[in-house]
Amino acid sequence: MSIVEQESMPLVLSYAGILAAVAGTLFLGLELRFGRATSRPAAGILSLLLLATAGALWLAGWPANVAALVLLGGIVCLLAWGAHAAVWPSLLSGLAQAKVLWGGVLVAGILAAYAFAFQSDPPTDMAGFEVSLARVELQDAELVTDRGNRLRPFNFQVNAGEIEAVERLVLSNPAYRHGVIRRSDPNLACNCHGWVFTGGQMAVFCEDVDKILQDNGYTRRPQPQVGDLIVYRSHDGLATHTGMVRVVDERGAALIESKWGPLGVFYHPIQAQPYGGTPHYYATERTGHLLRIKLRSSEPAVGQPYARPARLRPKGARLG
Repeated sequence: MSIVEQESMPLVLSYAGILAAVAGTLFLGLELRFGRATSRPAAGILSLLLLATAGALWLAGWPANVAALVLLGGIVCLLAWGAHAAVWPSLLSGLAQAKVLWGGVLVAGILAAYAFAFQSDPPTDMAGFEVSLARVELQDAELVTDRGNRLRPFNFQVNAGEIEAVERLVLSNPAYRHGVIRRSDPNLACNCHGWVFTGGQMAVFCEDVDKILQDNGYTRRPQPQVGDLIVYRSHDGLATHTGMVRVVDERGAALIESKWGPLGVFYHPIQAQPYGGTPHYYATERTGHLLRIKLRSSEPAVGQPYARPARLRPKGARLG
């Protein structure tokens, strides 16, 4: 299973619920319309297929939860097949009828799909983690766009131990357990925009992203391509999160690299990030996404660590 194809477990369970509801509807219809002459052989064949698939998934190293779900489906089909074989004790004969089993699968599938679909949604923001976070504007450094506009960068100011605790809490969300790969540790020097536009040296304000896109000749694409910029926008159009497209498969599914505020840098599917928003894709003819960094007394080469001491001024807290 490729990185792009991995999904969070709640989403897998939601899909399983949908498939169970479809199977329940199909076999209940066969049972009511054609009787056991059709439904019993179909249930027997499906049970063998599901049991074999469960064993193959387990041997292939898939998550045990997924194999267990397929195994459970095979057992249910086997029970439905046996319900016609007159092997049930009289006490359970009513409950063992295939119609009852398939009706139960239909109801359970709908309930599971509904419940796990809500659990699969990642948090739409990280506001709960901003209490002790501050932005510290750098007074002797500027970022310069291709048109010469100057932007003021900043760093985060927060206890490193708190950030590590926040990252553990974020990653404990089931939505990130199977589709997110951590590339690097938390870093207070930059945010997601700064990771893209300064190479991780400084942070960039959300309000400055559109100016960068305009000045540096970005154009919007309908579909992502490797090397493109991805910008997630809130309902009011603000660029709340940015990243870079690293992989695009033949179906158009993309793997994104982005930094999550002061937290680490992650590879993740398009929607598996804690900012929510609507993704937009941008391309540029310039080489790379980096801005020019200008200091008062010197101008470092792009991509070199920003190590010069800066005068700091606290600003209001926001992740970006």
